[in-house]
Amino acid sequence: LRRWTALLEPGGRLLLIEGYWHTGGGLHAEEVTAVLPSTLTDIAIHNLSQQPLYWGKDVQDERYAITCILEK
Repeated sequence: LRRWTALLEPGGRLLLIEGYWHTGGGLHAEEVTAVLPSTLTDIAIHNLSQQPLYWGKDVQDERYAITCILEK
């Protein structure tokens, strides 16, 4: 995460797409946001699990996007 943040220009946006799968793999959204660098602001979690169009079916996994902005 630090490396990706270092690639951003001030005011740049970081988009992460992640999930916690029924198999136990992956990360919960709160785990990811807890380790984001402190220079990232306006952190938002967007639930993607309720979008069957993305996955081709209904899913029960925790699927999400996290957006945040590198402070200026």
